[in-house]
This record gives sequence, structure tokens and C-alpha cells, in this order.
Amino acid sequence: VDMMPPPLAAVIVLVIIAWVAPIASSIAPVETTWQRLTEPWLEVREDLGRAFKSLKATVGVYSDSFGDSLALGQGNPLSDQIVFTVETPVRENDTIRFYWRARVYDTYLNNGWHSKDWATTEVTPNEFDITLPEYEGRWEASFAFDSNIPMGNLHVVSQPEWVSRPVELTYQPFGTSLADIQVVHGQRNLLPGEKYEVRAQVTNATEEELRNAGTEYPDWVINNYLQVPDSIPPRVHNLAREIVADETNVYDAVNAITQYLRENVEYQDALPPIPEEREAVDWILFDYQKAFCNYYATTEIILLRSLGIPTRMAVGYAQGIRTPIFAEGSANIPIPGEEEGTSAIGELYDVRQSDLHAWPEVYFPGIGWVEFEPTGNQFPIQRIESETPVDVSQFGNPFVGNLPFDDESQGPTQPENFDPASEPPAAAGNQPNIWLVAGLIVLGLALIAVPTGYYLRKRKDREIRPLPLMIEHGLIRFNITPPMALRRWAFYTALSPIERAYLQINQALTRLDAPPNPYDTPAERADRLADILPNLKDQIILLGSEYQHTTYGRQFSQMEDVLEAGKLIRNVSWIEKFRRWFARFQEPPHPSNNGAI
Repeated sequence: VDMMPPPLAAVIVLVIIAWVAPIASSIAPVETTWQRLTEPWLEVREDLGRAFKSLKATVGVYSDSFGDSLALGQGNPLSDQIVFTVETPVRENDTIRFYWRARVYDTYLNNGWHSKDWATTEVTPNEFDITLPEYEGRWEASFAFDSNIPMGNLHVVSQPEWVSRPVELTYQPFGTSLADIQVVHGQRNLLPGEKYEVRAQVTNATEEELRNAGTEYPDWVINNYLQVPDSIPPRVHNLAREIVADETNVYDAVNAITQYLRENVEYQDALPPIPEEREAVDWILFDYQKAFCNYYATTEIILLRSLGIPTRMAVGYAQGIRTPIFAEGSANIPIPGEEEGTSAIGELYDVRQSDLHAWPEVYFPGIGWVEFEPTGNQFPIQRIESETPVDVSQFGNPFVGNLPFDDESQGPTQPENFDPASEPPAAAGNQPNIWLVAGLIVLGLALIAVPTGYYLRKRKDREIRPLPLMIEHGLIRFNITPPMALRRWAFYTALSPIERAYLQINQALTRLDAPPNPYDTPAERADRLADILPNLKDQIILLGSEYQHTTYGRQFSQMEDVLEAGKLIRNVSWIEKFRRWFARFQEPPHPSNNGAI
């Protein structure tokens, strides 16, 4: 068997540690020893996490500034960090669902979404001179956002009418003066702790209004939101027709497709790579049948567009955890359907990173864009059947979030007076033997090392899918969540050569105790590293510039120089790190008395 390169061996060890750690930490006699063994890897893991996180933020895996293109991706673990909070009036009725939208996309090609080059204009709160269409079935309200992290895109609600900060609007003009707002971008980035207000119209149409909206779509809608790529196989179009065969209006047809996806596609927060030469929508519908929000929304959009129903892709955040706001001194929380209790004067939403979301918006004449929810881990949207609001109490207290699996995701709850110290210790006979852990480690090394050597020999002869992607794909197919170390390894091997070279900037900054912030641009990171390593300034600036052109302009011209720059940055940054480390042990010269030698 060929020798594994050191980085490969290190990552394999990390993978095994990640797998075995839950077992080892549950064995009392070896817990202390296990911590000592794994302690040296914790710093390495944290450094890797910072380096990869900073790269992901600039290539579209997770960012609060959505670009002109959106890859469907493989999913990414998201934390419970609060991204922003929103204070709203009390909703007009319990069926209103908020979506905090960052932007929309109109064109689907090559398993990804793109935006056309729409018009832009800068506006101020005093001169918000954009004329919006007048729609029926909407509730107008004001929303106060409080950011916890830096933001480029300002999140808004459905159809924004006014923003309290100077912003750049990307909009689709139509008619003589009307416009459809696509993106609201701050004229400068929003910093943590800064606030802004939005006045907007929120969808509140009844089912009757939506059923009677008809199909007299304006030209600006027909020309931009019915595109379906030629890569979509005929069986996708046929399936759409089968699903809506019994429906007589657009609203019921959309509901039928939404319900079909919720019932036939299982929610999964991470997916393997889309097989080569496969179309994502076809693969999800007929083969994999598992998805997260990007895929649910894309699949619904293509199915609806194939029926001539204008639909577009929206991205941002789901509404988050809802809490009532009461007047000072009142304490009673009202229960839906009961008259007792003090009425709330507003609502507060905590929106977390884990609420990052994508959803389809369908156009209804006279009503405008309306959100639908095909994603399986979100509550279905309830709408008003007539003027009387429907009873949504069956879905739980509306002031306790909108995810059906909140309790499960947070783990089992304990009684308020639960005391872990009072629990009886586990019986010694139920604890796994320490030799079992050792045996698992040895077996894991053997099972990975043998096929790895075979893989390395084979890859010399022909191009095959990278090993970590194969391992990750195999685990996911068996419903096993891959360890984080493996997922980072797979992410790295799936990068293009220029992305790997650019990663050296992020890793060098982390290595030299100046880790980049996720919201830093490639140019800002390059400038920062150039200040630390001035002798490599030309190579660093070249790499940052070429990466930015490749990522956002899809062009490059100096690939050999870029790859060489990446190698230089890696080598010189390691030399600088060792120089700093050895400098700590050099004894400073002692000052002499009276300046004598």
C-alpha cells in the first residue's frame, strides 16, 4: 500500500477522533485519558474551522450578502447564533407568515440561480422615489430590524415601500414608472448593533382572492419568470401535469405541487454532490428524494414554470422564534382563541443563522408575489378561507416559533427542578470496555488506510471522484451524518484550483494570528496579508484579484502565476510562524550599567 501523505493521514485521524469521541466520552474510566489524547487536536480543529469558514463566506456557502448567483450547494451546518431581531406590530391575523427576504433570482441554469442585470438607484429615507404597483390582499406595517452581525443586503418584508437608511435598490422597471424591487443593499455595510426600519406590504390574501386572481399576467412577468432550461427532462414536465390534473385554478395547482413535495421529498440538511451530468431537479424528484430548502424551492419553481405559472426564487431567512411584546406592567400571555389575558402590543422575532432559508414566490395578477412553503421542516402556510381567519391553534402556540421540530432539535427537555447530581450513576456493568474503544480505532484505521492506498494508486492512472467525496456520499446514503472533519476535507477537495490557492490567504492569516472575518472581501483579506508579509505583496494582491475575477466574473488569465502565488504564501507564512515561535525563546539583551559594554 502506498504511503499516505501527512495531511491525508492527519485528516483521517481527525475523522476517527470525531467518530469515536462520542463513544469515548461516555465511558467514565477513560474520559480523562481521552481528553488528554484529543486535546492537541482541538487547536488544529479550531484553526481549520476559521480558515474554511472564511473561504465559505466568499464562495457562496454561507454569507449574509447574497450575490448575483446562487449555487444549490450541499448544505452547511448552521448555528443558533442570532443574526438579527425584528420588532413588528401584532399581526392582522394568525395566518400571516413573515419571510425576511434578502434578494430574488429569476434565471435557473446549470444547477444554480442567477439574476439579470436589473436597474439600480440610490435613494435616501427622505427621497424614496420608487413607484410601486398597487396590489390587493396585503397588510401594510412597519418593521424594526436590529442587526447582530455585519450585513450588506438589508433584509426586508415581501414588498418594501420605504427604508430608514440610505440604500441602493436593484429593481425591475416596467410600464412608465412602476418597479419591482429585487434587492435592498445598504450604501455602506450595516455593523453589529445598528438598526433600520422598513415599511412594507405583506401578503394577506384569502384563498378566495387567490383562486379568483386569474392568469392575465403582465408582460414583464411572462418575459422573465417562466424560463425553464432545456436540461430539464420531459418526465419532470409530465410529473407536473400529473400532480395538477384535477385542479381548476392556479392557486390549487400551486398548493397541489407544494403538498406533493412535502409528502414525497424527505427533508435532509446536507446532500451529496449532484451526480455528474445530472439535472438537480430531476435527480431530487426521481432518485434521491431528499432535499433542503434550496432544492425544495428550485424543484417547485421548475414544476410550476413548466405549467406556465410565473414563479421566482427568494432567499433570506424564515421568520424565527416569535415572542409577544406587552405594555409595561402587564404579564398575561394571551392564548389563541381565548378572550382572557392582556393583549400584546407587538411581536419580537429572534432570527438565527439556522433560519437561513429559500422559498418560491408565485405571481398572482392584482395581488403580486405570494410565498409558498414546500420545505419539509417548515410549517405549511395557512391562509384565510374567507373574511374569518382560520384556526391555526392545531400547529401550537403562534408565539413559540415556526419550526415543527423545535423540541426535537433542542433535545429532550428536563423538568424545571431536574438536578443532574441526583441521577443515579450508571451501573459499571453497562459501561463499554476500554479495549472496545481501542479496537474500534484500530479497525477504523485499517478500513480507511487500505482503500486509501488503493485509491491513490488508481487516481494516478485516471480521474475519479475525490476520496473524501466518495466517503461522504456513502455515509449520507446510509443516513449517517459525516463528521465535521470529513465534511471540511470533502469541501476542500471539491474546490477549483484557484479556490484552493486563494484558501492559502485565509489559512496564512489564521496561521499568523490575524484570522479574517467572514464578511471581509477577498481584496480586504489580500491587503491585510500583504501588510503582514510585505515581501509577497505583489503575489498576494494578484491572487486576491484573480480569485475575485474568477468567482464573480467567471474569468481568469494568469492561472500559473496564481497557483505559484498560493504555494509561496503557504511556505512563507509557515516560515514566519516558526520565526515568531522561536523568537519567543530568544533571551532579550540585558541593559548595561552606565552604558558600558
